Amino acid sequence: MRIAVAPSRRRALRGLGIAAALALAACSTLNVNTDWNTTIDFTKYKTWDFVHDTLPYSTFTQERIRSEIAAQMTKAGMTRDSANPELHVIYRVNLSSTTQYTTVTTGGYYGPAWGGWGGYGGGISTTSAQQIPQGALTIAMVDTKVNQLVWRAEADAELNDQGQSNAQLVQNAINRMFAQFPPKAGTMPGSNNF
Repeated sequence: MRIAVAPSRRRALRGLGIAAALALAACSTLNVNTDWNTTIDFTKYKTWDFVHDTLPYSTFTQERIRSEIAAQMTKAGMTRDSANPELHVIYRVNLSSTTQYTTVTTGGYYGPAWGGWGGYGGGISTTSAQQIPQGALTIAMVDTKVNQLVWRAEADAELNDQGQSNAQLVQNAINRMFAQFPPKAGTMPGSNNF
């Protein structure tokens, strides 16, 4: 049995498929690693607070990070308590760049070479360098009673110059970092680099 799909509906479905593919491609540079102390029952933690940053100012990105972390902690059933936190949440943002080299050769030929076909010759090669901005976000949680690291996640990605896209990238990164939070005692983290 074959089901007929109207042409307008096919175009809409194709458009959704393209949009989904573009969304996945946009997230392809986001790498997330999470690790935690597997012997701890995280349900015992009820309160938390940020450890203050040393930066003398706050950026939009920092505010977005703090807001997203706070939302994830609330979602996990924890209350922010600056007077008596059981967990200290620490986060750091590192910005850097990598150099990407692109070489383009023009004016060459492909033809016979010594011993047969497959030779390449002539032409002019031009190499250009481009700086690709990189961002890394690290979030750590410390048990305040024993002053011990109990949970850590790191995300890194290529950045662009569009504030809204980077805001979405922060949200996606933190959602993925907290995907298994709070972890159940004995649950092993997935693949990570720690």
